[in-house]
Amino acid sequence: GIVMNGAAVRANELPGRLAIHFKGKPRPDDRVVVIKTRPDTPYSNWISVTSMVQDAGGRSRDVTSAGSLVQW
Repeated sequence: GIVMNGAAVRANELPGRLAIHFKGKPRPDDRVVVIKTRPDTPYSNWISVTSMVQDAGGRSRDVTSAGSLVQW
């Protein structure tokens, strides 16, 4: 499942949560979302979450270390 800031989030709730998180953050550098995935995460899931982040006005980064905002 998806985890944002330590809390479970349904995929259909993620765009709204991101919009709230991005509110009042006009600089692109303040809208960077780190996406952490497990090695067995399907590529289609990664693309889905990345698209939601970008559609909400954010920029995504994929990492394999801790400190992420959104996890799948």
